[in-house]
This record gives sequence, structure tokens and C-alpha cells, in this order.
Amino acid sequence: MSDWDASTYGERAATVYDEWGSPTADSIAFLAELAGPGPVLELGLATGNVSLPLAERGLDVVGVEPSLAMIEQLRAKPGGDRVRAIEGSLLDVELDERFSLVFAIGDTLFLLESQGDQLHAFERAAAWMADDGAFVVETIMPWILFERRPFVVVDSIEPDEVRISVGQFDAAEQRMSFAHVALGSRGVRLYPFRGRFALLGELDLMAHMAGLKLRERWAGWRQEPLAAQSRRQVSVYERA
Repeated sequence: MSDWDASTYGERAATVYDEWGSPTADSIAFLAELAGPGPVLELGLATGNVSLPLAERGLDVVGVEPSLAMIEQLRAKPGGDRVRAIEGSLLDVELDERFSLVFAIGDTLFLLESQGDQLHAFERAAAWMADDGAFVVETIMPWILFERRPFVVVDSIEPDEVRISVGQFDAAEQRMSFAHVALGSRGVRLYPFRGRFALLGELDLMAHMAGLKLRERWAGWRQEPLAAQSRRQVSVYERA
């Protein structure tokens, strides 16, 4: 994909992103409790479907997002101006503030394409955290990828549209290439993304190198215990 960059997925998917699901009340409650009085920083803002509900709770929320199209969807929402959206990569933007909560959820960390970039994300999150702040990372559990070489999954079947997900991965390089594909009355639309997955021990090591340590880890936003068959994980890091 010769024209690929960090904003490709967002530029293509912005107008349909919210159709694919919304954050749960449990995720908003989990993040709000960690945030305390705020302020809050989201890495990978998308359309603000997580940050906006936090702002509606009275929190001061900042979000970093590489896709202008995603930010425009946020700004078009009622109350969208409550979230201060910053266009740019989380690897490059400059912020002088400190936050009680920094979070990168929905596989945002895995959308970075190298270990160096992922480590840099941990370092930047640590620099932006208040002394008693927290950094939340939520991702897929990589074992799910190991059973799919490559894979095609039917996401939904509606009268006027079928959505599927296709993907492949390179275990040796820990690289992932995926696409959501929609087929229907609006034609065939492709929403590609790629990145790099990391095992939990590797995430914890990157956190350690950034001066952080694991506070707690769960299988979901309801604080379900992590088990061998858990499909997602939520990690909360604090200063070491």
C-alpha cells in the first residue's frame, strides 16, 4: 500500500466509524474513576466516542488524533467542542500539560508499526502523566491472532450491507495487516490498517523502560480477572 500513513484508516473510516459500535458504559465509568478530577488525555481520539462522554461528566479532555476527518466528525457532534482535539501523531505532538489519566485503548498502541515507536509512546505517556497519574492501555490478546492465518470474519449481515474483516500477520516480525470491508448499496469500501502486536510481558517491559510499573490488569472494563482464554486486556500503569 504505497500511499499508507498513520491517518489512512481514519480518513477513510471517519464517516462510518460510529456505526461500528460505541463505548460501553463500563469503559466510561472505569476511565472516569481513574481520572478523578482530571485533566485527561486520549491517545488516538478517533471521533471522540470515548472522550466526549468523559467531557460530558465535567472532565477537561484533550485528544490526539492523526486524522483530520475523524476530528471533523467529533466537532460535528453536539458538545464536540468540549474536547480539545489536536491533529497529529502521538509520537510527535508537543504538550506542556500533565494529566491525571492518559489512555490508549481500542488497540491504538498496536497501530504503531515498530517496537521503537511503541516504546516511545510509553515514554511520552509517562512524561504527560501527573505524579499520581495513570496510563491505561487496552488491546486485543495476541493469542487470538495465532489461530487465524490469514482470516476472514463476518462482522454483520444487514439487508443493505455485509461487513467482513480480513487480515494476516507475521509472527516472526509481530506485524499485522487488516481491513474492514463493507459490501452493499454504497458499493465496496475498504478500510485498511496495520501495526505491530506485543505480548503482555513486552508491554510491561516497555513500561518499565519508561519509568512505569503495572498497577493492575483485567480482562475487561468490568474488572474481570484475566484468564488464558481472555480475548482482550486492560492494563493500568503508574509511576515506578
